[in-house]
Amino acid sequence: MRSVAGAVTVLQDLIAAYPPSMVPCRGRDSGLWFSGHAGEQRTAMALCGSCPVMVRCRDTARAIHAGYGVWGGENAGQRRKAGYASVKT
Repeated sequence: MRSVAGAVTVLQDLIAAYPPSMVPCRGRDSGLWFSGHAGEQRTAMALCGSCPVMVRCRDTARAIHAGYGVWGGENAGQRRKAGYASVKT
């Protein structure tokens, strides 16, 4: 099993392979993707829809049991409902 840090590093490397204009979260305020406000989460999820790494990002969040944030168009509540429980820290 890959470590959390290792999985995130692989995702970061994949994101870096694309121009910033293709990856909505790259070069933007990360607060949108880690907001507790439903409206901002919906905006982040909509922006993810055009991202070439969306599926890999979502799969990484599920694999590491990300307990917060929008990853690959999915927020923490959606991950929990899909059976990917968050790790309590």
